[in-house]
Amino acid sequence: MNPAHPVIVGVGPVSPDGVLAVARHGARVELSGEALARIEEGRNVIEALARDSRPHYGVSTGFGALATKHIPAERRVQLQRGVVRSHAAGSGAEVEREVVRAMMLLRLSTRAHRDPDGYRRGLRRDVVRGNHPRRP
Repeated sequence: MNPAHPVIVGVGPVSPDGVLAVARHGARVELSGEALARIEEGRNVIEALARDSRPHYGVSTGFGALATKHIPAERRVQLQRGVVRSHAAGSGAEVEREVVRAMMLLRLSTRAHRDPDGYRRGLRRDVVRGNHPRRP
């Protein structure tokens, strides 16, 4: 795969050559129209659940032992940020750039074709623009 050509993330898996082109050779990433539609569909579902007055696990309730605890609408953004932060604690050496690029590409691909669950739009923006943290 020529790294000058973008890797298209669609509703199917990314090829191993595509992962290498992005990770090692800096190929650009683009989303297909179908992938964008699926991602937006998933986001719309989550936003509708957040507006619903009925409880929805992890959206308008806590997690685990707190699953029966109602989270008021004005605190739901804080809940979601807290979940991300609790899973984002990194330690040790920084991860190589190519590893981070590969992991973020694969995560975006999974969201586009298997699990469009309303993840933050920033992931899509960061991968497409080539912005990558030092840790995945």
